Amino acid sequence: MVSYLIAKPSYIPNGYKKVNESFYLAEKDMGEDPTVELEYSNGEASFSTSQQGIAQTNDLEYLWRNFEESESYSLHGFEFVYVKSEKMNATGMRVAVPEKGYKITLIADKLSKEEMEKVLLSMVEK
Repeated sequence: MVSYLIAKPSYIPNGYKKVNESFYLAEKDMGEDPTVELEYSNGEASFSTSQQGIAQTNDLEYLWRNFEESESYSLHGFEFVYVKSEKMNATGMRVAVPEKGYKITLIADKLSKEEMEKVLLSMVEK
């Protein structure tokens, strides 16, 4: 269904389990790849990942605009963007893999920056 390999994390923070996996098309007639969403929870907190084509947007992309703080940096040869919002009590991180044609966005309510990096790196370093 997608033009890229679906990435699933090989690293999940302790206590978290996958609670949902979904695929959807935002624009069926546009020829875009489906967005792949994975949601994890430990019963008290949760995080979700959204994998999609480099140029695609989805609900997490729109939510992304509401974060007050943003930091871009390179890690292990990948370009990351880390965002944080005190108002929303949430953090987020995005990694792009242009040579493979996709990006992954992660939104969390209680994960540290380091834990988010570990999850995303486990999805792209294979």
